[in-house]
Amino acid sequence: HDASLERTNKDLHKEVDKLKLKVTGLEEKVEFLTTENENTNQYSRRNCLRLSGVKETESTDKILMDVISALGLDLTLEQVDRTHRLGPHRKPEAAENSRANHPRDIILKFSHIDRVKNVQTLYEAKRQWLKGSISKEELTRSRAELYYKARLLAKNKKVECTWTSDGAILVRVKENRQNCEQIDLDSLEANLGVD
Repeated sequence: HDASLERTNKDLHKEVDKLKLKVTGLEEKVEFLTTENENTNQYSRRNCLRLSGVKETESTDKILMDVISALGLDLTLEQVDRTHRLGPHRKPEAAENSRANHPRDIILKFSHIDRVKNVQTLYEAKRQWLKGSISKEELTRSRAELYYKARLLAKNKKVECTWTSDGAILVRVKENRQNCEQIDLDSLEANLGVD
């Protein structure tokens, strides 16, 4: 009777080990597919810029043309796929809410990546043309959250500075000031123990 229980116990342990291997394999596959999906999603946004802090008084096409004019770029509206505000229109009665007073961001989707880089570079150099506005890459939700954490690290002086480039979140580490390196936030979080 004990031998039968022992054999059954061994068989069950073998089955559990097989299932553990299968679960590990599936977890790795889910992680791989999640990363691939994230990368594809970010890649689809590479021709986009996000413009924040612009009052909702004019059409987004007019705002874009004003930006292009202020930057002195040779770019026409035909070289832009689309422009639009993000999120639903806000109701006037919600104006007491501080978030409701903040204008919705604008997505500028260009027909070619070089145009995005030209606009972003010049915009950063001449951002005073429109007070309170910010131009940045359009990031996926998870990358935007990572970028927020990176900005907090910079604000709290744990890193020198942070920026994005082609969807990657990069930081310059303080202790390596003379030979500054660009590293991704995932490895930085692991090294600094940031959640």
